[in-house]
Amino acid sequence: MSEILDEESRKALVSYRIEQAQSTLQDAELLLANDRLNSAANRIYYACFYATEALLIKNAVRAATHAGVRQMFGLHFVQSGKVDTKWGRFLSQVESMREGADYDFFIHYDKEELLQILPKAKEYISILSQL
Repeated sequence: MSEILDEESRKALVSYRIEQAQSTLQDAELLLANDRLNSAANRIYYACFYATEALLIKNAVRAATHAGVRQMFGLHFVQSGKVDTKWGRFLSQVESMREGADYDFFIHYDKEELLQILPKAKEYISILSQL
Protein backbone atom coordinates (compact mmCIF):
# COMPACT_ATOMS: atom_id res chain seq x y z
CA MET A 1 0.00 0.00 0.00
CA SER A 2 2.09 2.87 -1.21
CA GLU A 3 -0.34 5.65 -2.04
CA ILE A 4 -1.33 8.33 0.45
CA LEU A 5 -4.90 7.97 1.68
CA ASP A 6 -7.28 10.52 3.15
CA GLU A 7 -8.60 9.77 6.65
CA GLU A 8 -11.92 8.33 5.46
CA SER A 9 -10.24 6.02 2.96
CA ARG A 10 -7.68 4.94 5.54
CA LYS A 11 -10.42 4.02 8.04
CA ALA A 12 -12.34 2.10 5.38
CA LEU A 13 -9.24 0.18 4.32
CA VAL A 14 -8.31 -0.64 7.92
CA SER A 15 -11.83 -1.93 8.55
CA TYR A 16 -11.73 -3.99 5.35
CA ARG A 17 -8.37 -5.55 6.24
CA ILE A 18 -9.54 -6.47 9.76
CA GLU A 19 -12.68 -8.09 8.33
CA GLN A 20 -10.50 -9.89 5.80
CA ALA A 21 -8.22 -11.13 8.62
CA GLN A 22 -11.16 -12.51 10.56
CA SER A 23 -12.74 -14.11 7.50
CA THR A 24 -9.44 -15.66 6.46
CA LEU A 25 -8.99 -17.10 9.93
CA GLN A 26 -12.44 -18.69 9.63
CA ASP A 27 -11.28 -20.20 6.33
CA ALA A 28 -8.27 -21.64 8.17
CA GLU A 29 -10.60 -23.25 10.72
CA LEU A 30 -12.64 -24.88 7.94
CA LEU A 31 -9.50 -26.14 6.24
CA LEU A 32 -8.19 -27.56 9.52
CA ALA A 33 -11.49 -29.31 10.17
CA ASN A 34 -11.17 -30.95 6.75
CA ASP A 35 -7.50 -31.91 7.15
CA ARG A 36 -6.30 -29.46 4.48
CA LEU A 37 -3.34 -28.63 6.66
CA ASN A 38 -0.95 -26.87 4.30
CA SER A 39 -3.78 -24.68 3.04
CA ALA A 40 -4.74 -23.95 6.66
CA ALA A 41 -1.15 -22.84 7.38
CA ASN A 42 -1.36 -20.50 4.39
CA ARG A 43 -4.64 -19.00 5.59
CA ILE A 44 -3.38 -18.55 9.16
CA TYR A 45 -0.45 -16.53 7.88
CA TYR A 46 -2.58 -14.40 5.59
CA ALA A 47 -5.04 -13.67 8.39
CA CYS A 48 -2.15 -12.37 10.50
CA PHE A 49 -0.68 -10.51 7.53
CA TYR A 50 -3.96 -8.69 6.85
CA ALA A 51 -4.22 -7.64 10.51
CA THR A 52 -0.62 -6.42 10.46
CA GLU A 53 -1.23 -4.52 7.27
CA ALA A 54 -4.34 -2.91 8.85
CA LEU A 55 -2.24 -1.75 11.80
CA LEU A 56 0.36 -0.21 9.51
CA ILE A 57 -2.27 1.51 7.37
CA LYS A 58 -4.03 2.85 10.47
CA ASN A 59 -0.75 4.42 11.56
CA ALA A 60 0.24 5.70 8.10
CA VAL A 61 3.23 3.35 7.93
CA ARG A 62 4.00 2.41 4.35
CA ALA A 63 5.14 -1.05 3.23
CA ALA A 64 5.02 -2.49 -0.27
CA THR A 65 5.99 -6.14 0.27
CA HIS A 66 5.49 -8.94 2.77
CA ALA A 67 9.04 -8.42 4.01
CA GLY A 68 8.34 -4.69 4.25
CA VAL A 69 5.19 -5.29 6.31
CA ARG A 70 7.13 -7.53 8.68
CA GLN A 71 10.02 -5.05 8.86
CA MET A 72 7.80 -2.01 9.50
CA PHE A 73 5.79 -3.93 12.10
CA GLY A 74 9.02 -4.81 13.89
CA LEU A 75 10.39 -1.29 13.70
CA HIS A 76 7.28 0.70 14.61
CA PHE A 77 5.51 -1.66 17.00
CA VAL A 78 7.77 -4.41 18.34
CA GLN A 79 11.04 -2.48 18.82
CA SER A 80 9.12 0.51 20.19
CA GLY A 81 7.51 -1.72 22.84
CA LYS A 82 3.94 -1.13 21.66
CA VAL A 83 3.65 -4.85 20.92
CA ASP A 84 5.30 -7.69 22.84
CA THR A 85 8.32 -9.16 21.07
CA LYS A 86 6.65 -12.59 21.07
CA TRP A 87 4.24 -11.30 18.42
CA GLY A 88 7.08 -10.28 16.15
CA ARG A 89 8.45 -13.80 16.43
CA PHE A 90 4.96 -15.23 15.92
CA LEU A 91 4.49 -13.33 12.65
CA SER A 92 7.84 -14.64 11.42
CA GLN A 93 6.87 -18.17 12.48
CA VAL A 94 3.57 -18.20 10.60
CA GLU A 95 5.17 -16.60 7.55
CA SER A 96 7.82 -19.32 7.53
CA MET A 97 5.08 -21.95 7.79
CA ARG A 98 3.20 -20.37 4.89
CA GLU A 99 6.31 -20.36 2.73
CA GLY A 100 6.92 -24.02 3.57
CA ALA A 101 3.32 -24.91 2.79
CA ASP A 102 3.36 -23.05 -0.50
CA TYR A 103 6.84 -23.78 -1.83
CA ASP A 104 8.39 -26.85 -0.19
CA PHE A 105 7.52 -30.13 -1.86
CA PHE A 106 7.67 -32.38 1.16
CA ILE A 107 6.20 -30.28 3.98
CA HIS A 108 3.06 -31.64 5.57
CA TYR A 109 2.00 -29.83 8.70
CA ASP A 110 0.79 -31.58 11.80
CA LYS A 111 -2.82 -30.89 12.70
CA GLU A 112 -2.07 -30.64 16.42
CA GLU A 113 0.61 -28.04 15.75
CA LEU A 114 -1.79 -25.94 13.69
CA LEU A 115 -4.52 -26.33 16.31
CA GLN A 116 -2.10 -24.81 18.82
CA ILE A 117 -1.21 -21.94 16.50
CA LEU A 118 -4.80 -21.05 15.62
CA PRO A 119 -5.74 -19.52 19.01
CA LYS A 120 -2.47 -17.56 18.99
CA ALA A 121 -3.42 -16.18 15.58
CA LYS A 122 -6.81 -15.16 16.98
CA GLU A 123 -5.11 -13.40 19.88
CA TYR A 124 -2.62 -11.72 17.54
CA ILE A 125 -5.43 -10.36 15.35
CA SER A 126 -7.40 -9.23 18.39
CA ILE A 127 -4.41 -7.38 19.88
CA LEU A 128 -3.52 -5.66 16.62
CA SER A 129 -7.15 -4.71 16.01
CA GLN A 130 -7.23 -2.84 19.31
CA LEU A 131 -4.07 -0.77 18.76
